[in-house]
Amino acid sequence: MLKRLFPLLTIVLYLFSCTAPQESKKPVLKAKGNKKYGGEFRFMSTEKVDNLFPLYAYNVFAQRINLQIFETLLKVDPDTDEILPGIASSYFKSEDGKKYTFTLRKNIFFHPDPCFGGKLHALNAKDVKTTLEFACSGIENLNKQSSLLKGKIVGSNSFYNESLTNFSKTGVSGIRIINNHTLEINLNEPYAKFDLLLTHPSLSIFPIEAYYKYGENIGFHPVGTGPFLLEKMNDSGISLKRNKNYWRKDDIGNELPFLSKVQMTFSKTKTSEIKSFKNHNTDMVMEIPVEEIEGMLGSLKDAQNGKNLPHKVFGQLSYSVNYIAFSCDQKPFDNPQVRKAIAHAVDRRVIVEEALNGEGYLAENGFVPNMKSYSSESISGIDYNPNLARKMLSTAGYPNGRGFPKIYLWVNTEKGTMKYAWCKNYVTQLKDQLNIDIEIKLCKINEREEAIARGEAICWRAGWVADYPDAEGFLSIFYSKNKFTSDNKNAFHYLSDDFDKNYNFAIVEQDSIKRLQYLTSCDQKIINDAVVFPVYRDDFLVFLNLKVRGFKVNSMEIFDLSEVFIKEIN
Repeated sequence: MLKRLFPLLTIVLYLFSCTAPQESKKPVLKAKGNKKYGGEFRFMSTEKVDNLFPLYAYNVFAQRINLQIFETLLKVDPDTDEILPGIASSYFKSEDGKKYTFTLRKNIFFHPDPCFGGKLHALNAKDVKTTLEFACSGIENLNKQSSLLKGKIVGSNSFYNESLTNFSKTGVSGIRIINNHTLEINLNEPYAKFDLLLTHPSLSIFPIEAYYKYGENIGFHPVGTGPFLLEKMNDSGISLKRNKNYWRKDDIGNELPFLSKVQMTFSKTKTSEIKSFKNHNTDMVMEIPVEEIEGMLGSLKDAQNGKNLPHKVFGQLSYSVNYIAFSCDQKPFDNPQVRKAIAHAVDRRVIVEEALNGEGYLAENGFVPNMKSYSSESISGIDYNPNLARKMLSTAGYPNGRGFPKIYLWVNTEKGTMKYAWCKNYVTQLKDQLNIDIEIKLCKINEREEAIARGEAICWRAGWVADYPDAEGFLSIFYSKNKFTSDNKNAFHYLSDDFDKNYNFAIVEQDSIKRLQYLTSCDQKIINDAVVFPVYRDDFLVFLNLKVRGFKVNSMEIFDLSEVFIKEIN
C-alpha cells in the first residue's frame, strides 16, 4: 500500500522462551513529561478487514491495523524516509551488495498465545528466518506477497516450489542463522533497495508456531511483537489492547504504549464515519470528501456558540496515485490502440476541477508520484486529444464506438461519494467523446480484487499507495514475473520485454543516477502502452479529536499509535 537504537526494557531473556513475568507485581505506571497512560483510541474503516495475517494483507486498510500488532526488521522515518532500526538493532551490507547481516534486539517478546504452550516466547533469529521463508513460499491462500522475496534470495525459487501446499521444513538456503540473535541473508544478485524492501508491512515478523497451530485460520489469531495485541475481531470491527510486555520506550523513558485500547469499527459509508466523529464516538476520521471539509471545520457561529468539535488536522503528502486500470489480454483492452484512445479522450483537468472540486493534483506525467528519491517530471504523459482518440478507436475497429462491447468499471465505493463522482465523470467523457458505454459497478475492495483475480473485472478504478518510499514499489506491480491472479499473471496481464529488461536493471543497479534512468524508462513504458490511466494524486488528510496527542502519519498513509496518548481538554 529505517538506524537509531531505542532504550531497552530490563527483562531476563531465555534462549527461545521464558515464563511470562508476573504482571501483578508490576507497579502502576505513571507517565513522565505530562503524558498519560490509559484511554481508548477509536476510529472507523469503510473497508472491512477480516484477515490479520501480514502476508495476506495487501491493502492499506489491513496494513493500518496490522502495524499496531506486528513489527518489521527495519522501518521508515515518517519525516525523512530514511531507514531506521526496527526489530533489528543494526545491519551490515557486504561490499558486493549480495549479503545482509542483521543483529536482532534481545528484549522482544511475542504476544502471549496458546501456540507457545503457556510460555512467553522471546523473538530470535529462527523466528525471522521462518517468517522470511514463509514469504518465499507458494502457499497462495495465505501468502499473497511471494513476489517480494521469491527469486531474490538464494534458494527461494526451489523453496517456493516445495511449499505450494504446506510450509516446507527444508528452509531457504540463502537465509542462515549465525546465532540466536544474528541472521544472514544471501541474495542471488545485488538488490539496490533490499533494506528498504524489508520495511514492507507484509514482511512483519510472526512465529511459525502460530501457523502450525492455526493453519489457514492464522489470520484470525495474529501473534506479533507490536504495541497492541488482538482482543476481539468480528463483523463489527477489531479491538486491540495494550501489550504490557512491549519492548520500546519513548525518548524520555516512558514504557510504550500509553493507550489501553484501540478500537476500529467498520462503517458502511463515509457519512456515517463523519457523523460518528462529530458525535464524539470516534477520535479520528481520514480521507474526508471535499464537500464535507467545511462541515467538519464548522462555521464561525458554531465556534462562537461552542458547538464545533475541538480538533486538529494532519495533512501529509501522500505517495499515491488514483487511476483506471485495464486487463491487457482481454478484448477490447488487448488492443493498445483502444487503451490509448481512452487515455486521449478523457480530460483529467475536468475530473479534478468539476468532480473533485479542485482538490487533487493532476497525474499528468508518469504513474509513479514525486518522492524524495524520484521525480516524474521527465515522463511524457498522454495528453487530452479527443480528435486523435476518435481516429485511434476507429483504427482499432470501433468507428464512432460501433461494435464496442458494454464494459463494467469496477469501483469500490458507493453512490454519492467523491470517488463515485470522478468515475462517473470519467465514463461520461468517454460516452461524449467516443460514444462507448461503460457502466459503473459498485463493490467492496475485496470483491473487486477477487473479480480481477478470476478475470471477471477487466476495467477497474484503483488507488495505489506506496508500501515503502521507492519508485520500484509502484513499478513492481507491472513486472511480468510478479504474480497476482489465479493464472499466475500480474493484475493487468501486462507483458513487455522492454519493461522487464529495464526493471531488472533497476533493481540491481547500485548507482543512484543509473538506477533512476532505468526506473523512469519503466514509468514511461507504462504510460506509452496505456496500461493504466493515472488521473490524480492527493494529500492524505486526517482529522483528530484535540484530546489525541502524539499522533504520527507517514506518506504511505500509515499511522503509528505506539506513542499516542489521550489527554482530555479542560
